Amino acid sequence: MSILTRKDAEYLIASGLLSPTSNDDTQMIHKRRLNRWSDEEYSDLPLDAFSSATSSTQFYNIPKDLISLATLRHLGFNNETAAYIWGQWEKKRGTITLIDFATNHVKNKRVKDAFEDRDQDWHDFMNDCGISVEVQKHIMDPVFQDIRMSESCLFWVTDTMELRYRGLEEVKKTSYWRAATLAAQRSRRKGAKYAKNEALTNATSNSMLWNATTSKDKDNLNFVTIYKGIDRGRAEGLLNDVTGEVINIHPLISNSLTGFKSNIQGSALYFTAQHDVAVSYACYIKHRDNISGIIIVNIKMPLYAIRLLPKQRLQEIYWPSSQWKTLVYNLRRNKGLPSEVGKSLSSALLIMATISTKPNQAYRKLTSPEQVTKECCLKDEKGEPAIQYVFRGEKGVDFIDRHTVGGKTAHGLTNSEYVQWCQDRRYESEEEHLSDESLVDLGDEMNRM
Repeated sequence: MSILTRKDAEYLIASGLLSPTSNDDTQMIHKRRLNRWSDEEYSDLPLDAFSSATSSTQFYNIPKDLISLATLRHLGFNNETAAYIWGQWEKKRGTITLIDFATNHVKNKRVKDAFEDRDQDWHDFMNDCGISVEVQKHIMDPVFQDIRMSESCLFWVTDTMELRYRGLEEVKKTSYWRAATLAAQRSRRKGAKYAKNEALTNATSNSMLWNATTSKDKDNLNFVTIYKGIDRGRAEGLLNDVTGEVINIHPLISNSLTGFKSNIQGSALYFTAQHDVAVSYACYIKHRDNISGIIIVNIKMPLYAIRLLPKQRLQEIYWPSSQWKTLVYNLRRNKGLPSEVGKSLSSALLIMATISTKPNQAYRKLTSPEQVTKECCLKDEKGEPAIQYVFRGEKGVDFIDRHTVGGKTAHGLTNSEYVQWCQDRRYESEEEHLSDESLVDLGDEMNRM
């Protein structure tokens, strides 16, 4: 099952945008031809033909076939482990999908899962799972340590594999779309120039707005804007492919990554009130898979609509209240909630709460809610506890649809913005390190006086 259709592959090769298949059953495809949004995402790259000079900067290596040994290597396994898993899966072909079989290999080692802030523990677990050095480096990048430490190593390994598989599925869908578009244009006797410039170009991507909340909005206390960073593979049906407008928020229904987990029963939509937190998560997604297109959804609504909710329909639970500590302590340890807390949450349409962090295993080591400290709060770029908005069930979806101001928008994260974000964070980290060293040097100097 080839990822690229035959007609699309022939056209890309003729255009110099796809390499022939290599001995390891992979191909190099130009980054601007990965998916429907990559032409905008990588707009800073020229459409140069494949060569030894352009392959490392403008092209990305993908498996030729979706169901293949090459895909297992792409997901993150080293050569030896990928070959072993492929051999075992072929014995069960038809009874379980390749991606499920691959992630089960990791989940079966959960007793060795790492969750403490000790890098070597994480590397030991990933080495035991047969994860490649490259993928380990992407998961363990210090720039994303705060996000990484919100979950365990097993979570991030399986999440990365599922993310990368969805990315390949998007490449496959785009290839079919591109081939169909080219065929339709040829049938209308359009010229080859039009086909190259228009059929292969994404018309729906929008450059991300780093200041998604404008200065005017920041000064306007009557509105709140909430955000969610997500890969496009998880957002099928979210956008109008022509206009890029958010037309259906149901694909955003999920379990929280860093807050209440799945312990609050029923479906829910999770957003953060801090734009920088959504950007951080979006960049960590991009950091672990360069193929997937990334978007940040922005929803603006009037505060009066929230404040007019009946008391039982709106729950606000923030650090350092005892209610928040009790909630996090019990939910993260998979324990039942005290009756009064559980009853108040069960009737809530919207829960506004501080986002908790750290893996569940860390909470199981605690013996009381009072041990839930500020270190259990996810922080924004200012070091303040981040806030999440949890809209529950269909009524939550309906509330968002009825009260959104100016339409729900989604802004694509471009590669240049992602690179700039990472560079800025590395620079800030280096400055802090240098500052600490300067203080030590100053202290030593004063001790000598």
